Amino acid sequence: MHRRTFVSGVAAGAVAGLAGCLGGDDDAPTTDEGHIEALRAEITDRGVEVDSVELEDRIVSVEHGFDEDPNDAIANVAMAFVERIIDEWDVERLEGHLHDEGNDWSWHAETEWAQEYADEEIGPEEYGQRISETMAMVIDEDGASETDTDEDDDAGDDGGENADDGSDGGDADGDADSDDEPTDDE
Repeated sequence: MHRRTFVSGVAAGAVAGLAGCLGGDDDAPTTDEGHIEALRAEITDRGVEVDSVELEDRIVSVEHGFDEDPNDAIANVAMAFVERIIDEWDVERLEGHLHDEGNDWSWHAETEWAQEYADEEIGPEEYGQRISETMAMVIDEDGASETDTDEDDDAGDDGGENADDGSDGGDADGDADSDDEPTDDE
């Protein structure tokens, strides 16, 4: 999944997600537990499989999957977060973790961005762009590190062990680098 693809996915998902949704409601939960349960329900109602929702130090963590399109799943989780911010949940940000059959992605949305979106200070394209700039592929085998997904950026590779020496792209143990181009599944 490329960032540019994600941006259009978030924009489309955000616009679709807004139809009749924003505006808060008078019976909004006022406790963190209430917001957590409401966030889980809103994400599920948007068709996204939720693995976990946790709150620690004012940071909401959501682990989720996707049904057909990972971009739509991220957009729907981000829009559900906007709903919680509209209902005055006092958190710092949402950290998302998308499970994608071995190609997991981390991303986040700052509360400030969600509030700006809710207040119509930024549009869905800007909100989506900001989120897409936070995306990183999670490498969970042999290193548990994250890497930036820009094609021309070597940040987050294997820590400098394999300088660009013109070799075949394998790492120290002979495996292909896992932070190169995303696979066909993305």
